[in-house]
Amino acid sequence: MFLYNVVNNRDEVVKPWQEYRQQGNSFFWWQFIYTWIVLAVFVLFLIYSFGIFKHIYYGTIPTVSKFGFIFGLIVVFIVLLVITAYISLFLTDFIVPIMYKHRISATKAWAKFISLAVNNMGSFIVYGLFILVLKIAVGIAVLFLAVMTCCVGLLLIMIPFVGSVILLPVSYSFRAFSIEYFAMFGKDFDLISDIVSEQHKEITRF
Repeated sequence: MFLYNVVNNRDEVVKPWQEYRQQGNSFFWWQFIYTWIVLAVFVLFLIYSFGIFKHIYYGTIPTVSKFGFIFGLIVVFIVLLVITAYISLFLTDFIVPIMYKHRISATKAWAKFISLAVNNMGSFIVYGLFILVLKIAVGIAVLFLAVMTCCVGLLLIMIPFVGSVILLPVSYSFRAFSIEYFAMFGKDFDLISDIVSEQHKEITRF
């Protein structure tokens, strides 16, 4: 619904929900299952880490190997965080636009995106890093707002509806940026050209 309104520069609710209900449900179930898989992976990792630290505490692991085990756990944890963060980013920034444009399910959208990402992996990695920098800047701005307003601004942002309204320019900018970025990979991933062509037809009709 939000993507529809950003692309079409509107503020509708009923029409996009009715028109893209099937894609919305597919997105929900894919994200729901993915969240539980990620949770299970991290729980298993924590259980394994607990076992390692238990052996370290009781001295069953040689002193020389302790730092190697700890370093390995830290590396694996960071890798898991990076992978899950990129999957979540790609899901919202690229999978949703593919579902929107081609009216397909989340699974089919992933298949279409992976074939593109394999040939442009570097570009998408850089995109993720750039978005991370932007989100850090937004976080710093929010903290600055909290300090300047004696935490009043932060409390307002924490209120669900009010916070969404206050941060709407930020949400809109991130959504619009992902659309513009994705459009450079060709017509199959360009959401803007369809709207421009329709507007051009309407103008020429008059």
